[in-house]
Amino acid sequence: MAMTGGKPGRSNRVAVVIGRSAVWAVEAEARGGVCRAARRGAAPLPYAAWDDLPLHADQIAAAVRAALAAGGIRATKADTCVPRRLVTAKVASLPRATPDMVEGMVRFEAQQYVPWPLEDAVLGHQVLSDDSADELMSVLVVGVRKQLISDLLSIFDSAGLEVGRIGVSALALAEHTLGRASPHLVVSCDQGDLDVVVAEDGRTLFSRGASVEAGEADEVARTLMAYAAERLPSPIHLELAGPDADDADLAGTISAQTGLACRPIVTELMPDGPDWLPYATAAGIAAQPAPGAASRVNLVPLERSERRAVQRKRLLGFAAVAAASVVLVGVVGWAFQATRAQAAARTLGARENARLATAKQALKKAKSAHDALLRSWTTATDGLARNEPMVDVLHAVSQAAPREGGTYLTQLAIDRGGRVALHGMTNKPEAPTMLVVNLQKTGRFSEVRLGYLGDAQGVGPASAAVQPGVTAGSVGFLVVATLAREAAPPPDRETTRKQSADGGA
Repeated sequence: MAMTGGKPGRSNRVAVVIGRSAVWAVEAEARGGVCRAARRGAAPLPYAAWDDLPLHADQIAAAVRAALAAGGIRATKADTCVPRRLVTAKVASLPRATPDMVEGMVRFEAQQYVPWPLEDAVLGHQVLSDDSADELMSVLVVGVRKQLISDLLSIFDSAGLEVGRIGVSALALAEHTLGRASPHLVVSCDQGDLDVVVAEDGRTLFSRGASVEAGEADEVARTLMAYAAERLPSPIHLELAGPDADDADLAGTISAQTGLACRPIVTELMPDGPDWLPYATAAGIAAQPAPGAASRVNLVPLERSERRAVQRKRLLGFAAVAAASVVLVGVVGWAFQATRAQAAARTLGARENARLATAKQALKKAKSAHDALLRSWTTATDGLARNEPMVDVLHAVSQAAPREGGTYLTQLAIDRGGRVALHGMTNKPEAPTMLVVNLQKTGRFSEVRLGYLGDAQGVGPASAAVQPGVTAGSVGFLVVATLAREAAPPPDRETTRKQSADGGA
């Protein structure tokens, strides 16, 4: 969040990042379009604070205040971020449209990627490429649990800070690649919390987050394999950031695993010196432009921003009324009667506003119930109208599933267009590829592809912890297939409704 400074053309931006081992605070100066970190401060945190934010809320809030004080940073507003491992992120190709239309398309697209009900999630997006010559634009869709955002905002409220932006840790690292024309792989490690991003000139091409007790180099190598599967240009530079960036053994192991030269990050955003390496994520957050139209991901709920705007207007209104009252009381006696009349009018207005708010709430609740009933009716109607051979699909999936242990299919979904989505988790990285190959051999599908491969930790109720034989290092996957169409077309919705009205199924 930008904080206006005392001189024209200059502003200060403050970012506070809650890491695994400490809270990192950075104040950056933006002058003439160039941003550079100026002050920094840190304060230690209890181990694994992100695992239970409400439990450690008071300690985290105290650490936030201590980090600002350690850096001599005075602020009432700040930006922050959530770890990449706690969010779902996917690049989608969408038709070029206005920002309002993009918001709707992002919400529709998120149904395929977010592993929680949309009403329990906060969505954000960032336009990666919007060339007017192309019909499609690349949009990064990000989702996170709403409760996590609520807990994080409560901590900053306790620390006395207003949050303007909530970004994503790995995406903040992409800010360090501004002005670099080739893809760079940036890795930040903080006691096993790993953020990996491939970016070019500030544009995120691929990102991943993980929490590992050991084997950080293996995680980086797996990230490169997943990145290569997207058929994107290979990174030619690898840079380390974070508290463990000066670990020579870690750098050597990562370099040996990836085959890329590994060095501490060098950027114009931060001053030279290894002491600044732990603050790379916070500096990247501070360097992001002020919250605006889809320029960067912002996970602050819209309703919170609107509520704060209403509060500011209300405070300004109360201040204006108080000033007018003081002037009127000091003029003449009849002004006292006018003030009383105004007070009565304000009371009546507040009462009527309360009644209006109650009526709006009732209307909103009725509309919500109507929309829910309509969605249920549509879902039931569409479900009854299926013409897909479900038994054959289940048999084909059963025959294609790998026979070795350690692989579980947690969800199967099929839509009216014949698109099948298989969610699962496995201890064997090669198992998803075997499943794709076996599905192609069944002949039931015209197209089969691997849609997602990533960590299974924290990705929904069917986590690796509740599946026997699946270890904490397991990966989750999503396989998307398209059924091979037969000659007979499926019945349309109007035919299905008529059959339902006549008592048919």
